[in-house]
Order: sequence, then C-alpha cells, then structure tokens
Amino acid sequence: AEYMGAAVPMPFRSPQRLIQDAFVHWLCVTPWISKPARRWLKARVPDDGMLGAVARSLVRHTVFRKFCGGETLEECRKVGKFLSNHGIKIIIDHSVEEEQSADLWHANLRHKIHLMTQAKKELGDTVSFIPLKITSLTSPSLLEALTHSARTEPLDPLSHLSPLNISILTRSLDLLSELCEEASRNQIRLLLDAEQSHRQPAIDIIAGQLMKNHNRLGQPPVIYSTYQMYLKDAYPRFVADIAKARAENYLFAAKIVRGAYMTAERNRAMSLQRPLPVFETKEETDHSYNSAVNHVLSCIKEDPGCAAVMFATHNHQSVNLITSRINEHGVDKSHNNIHFAQILGMCDDLTFGLGKQGFNSCKLVLYGSLLDIFPWLLR
Repeated sequence: AEYMGAAVPMPFRSPQRLIQDAFVHWLCVTPWISKPARRWLKARVPDDGMLGAVARSLVRHTVFRKFCGGETLEECRKVGKFLSNHGIKIIIDHSVEEEQSADLWHANLRHKIHLMTQAKKELGDTVSFIPLKITSLTSPSLLEALTHSARTEPLDPLSHLSPLNISILTRSLDLLSELCEEASRNQIRLLLDAEQSHRQPAIDIIAGQLMKNHNRLGQPPVIYSTYQMYLKDAYPRFVADIAKARAENYLFAAKIVRGAYMTAERNRAMSLQRPLPVFETKEETDHSYNSAVNHVLSCIKEDPGCAAVMFATHNHQSVNLITSRINEHGVDKSHNNIHFAQILGMCDDLTFGLGKQGFNSCKLVLYGSLLDIFPWLLR
C-alpha cells in the first residue's frame, strides 16, 4: 500500500489463507460463476435438507469466513485483537431487519443497547462505531411522508404531516435520543445508515435534530449522518448541513459514501417516470465524492473542531486524495474526528496501510448466525 509516498508492508497471512482469500475473490468477480452461484445459494442455504447443509458449509468456509467476524461477539475477539495490533478499530454490527410495529422498535432499541454494552465488555476499546438502520426504530412510511412534506414545504417540513405521523416522529426521536445517550455513556459513535432517495430527506431532518441535541462542540460526536455522493443533490445538502451546524453551534458529523442503491433508484425512477436522482456516470459520482472531501477538510483546516467525518471508501484514488489534502492542510492525520473505513475482507491494503501510518483506520465487522447474515453476503 502506498499513501503520501510511503510504502507499507501488509501483515503476515499464511500461504493457505492467502490462497483461500484469492480463490474467494476470484469467485466473487467472475460473473459466469458468481451469478448462478448466488441464485443457487439463495435457494438452497435456507433448506433443511442435505443440499441446504452443503450450501451452508460452502458459504461458511468461503465468504462468511472472509467477510464476517464470526457468529458471536466472543468469536469477534480474535479479529478485533488482530486488527488492533495493526492500529485498526472496529465498526461492529449485528443487523436488525426493519419493522413498523412500535413494540418491535422498542425491542430493536434494547437490542442495540445490549450490543453496545456487550461489545464494550467483549471487545473493549477496539470498538469505536456501531451502524444504525433508522428503519429499525421508526416507520418507513413516516420517512416517506416526512420526505414528501419536506419537499412540499422546505421551510416547515412538519407542516404536512398528519397528527398520527407527528406522534410517531416524536416517539421515534425519543427512542433515538435514548440510544444516543447510551452510546455516549459507552463512548461509542453511531453511524446512521443512508436510505433510498424517497426516504433520505426525512433521515437528514432527524439526523440534524439528533446532532443538534447530542453532538456538542469540544466533545466526541455521538451520531453521524450518511451522505451518498451518487445522489445529484448530495453535495449541496452536505455543504448546507455543515454551514447550518456551524451557525447553530453543534458538531457536524458525517459518513461519506458513494452509494448503495443504484439499481433500486433506477428502477423506481423508471416505474414512476421521474428524473433519475443519481448521477449517470461514475466520473460524476467521483467528482461529487471528491468535492465533499475537499470541502469538509477545508472546513476542518479552518476550524479543527467544527466537523467529524468518516471516509467510507474502497477507492484508492479517493484515499490518496484525502491523505494528500490532510497533509497539504497541515491537519493532524490522527485527528480524533477523521476516520477511514472499509469492509472486513475488502481492500486490506488500504485499511492496514492507513493504520500503519497513523491514520484512524476502521473495519466494518459483521457478526451473527450464517442465516442472519446471508442476505448481506449475497449483496
């Protein structure tokens, strides 16, 4: 790995593990194998019969082993220790599927709080972040209604909500605030996941309110919003939200990604005969991502305590741009509010290279039963 001109050796891996990892990578990037394999595994993994057992064994000894930390937090200890020895922190996650029942939101809240306390107990300071899917604590239909209201009346986004949706929003903010308080006590930062564009404006409103209430200047941030830079409106929103936070004296915190719902966004736009909300080309998305990089680092250069940012990317050019800008601006590369992140098993040269050079480098480590994690592995 090479950043800012410094070559960094990768940590030792046994020849057997290197061959296994290379084989898994080849399977994943070879379409004539990966596409039919996904279809077959999707059909067979849930089966109780012999073919199901064979499918689960194949997954467990290939992609599960490469991209997941284990089935329990205890099993993640070995991964956490290995990463920590190389200057890398963990983003730990055990996903919860979205539910609209208020009773299940409360159960999901208890699950996240339990995850935080157990993660600290089992993994200690190796854990820095926990992702949060907002639809586990609120109604997707509320997000869509709030998005519609915000687009209809930007200056008063609640004005078109029904009394029922106002009540749901209040309840959801209470649950999210409780989670933020627990995260602060455990010294863990929450990463609020992004959604598709017909829900994202509502998430921006909720995230802004949570940041205003919990991200205090001069203290570590508690909650981060996520900006998907393949959306055509992402960069203007990003700039406006930083300006709003600075004007209202709270700490802006963001995870910057390229985006994860390209196919869904295209299909929805086509079915509704609406303009495509995402950029048509990768070059436009790259420009949007890099513009956000330049803007937030300029803000941090001007006022080191005004923003926190996680650069979640597997793109080598972006990482080189970020590290170069950090160096040019004279920003401390170990600045407590600047982090990089990649998924476990992907782009290890980036993660280990950054950690070796003293940057705040993180790996997303998913854990849970094979059947629970399998939908994520398919993606």
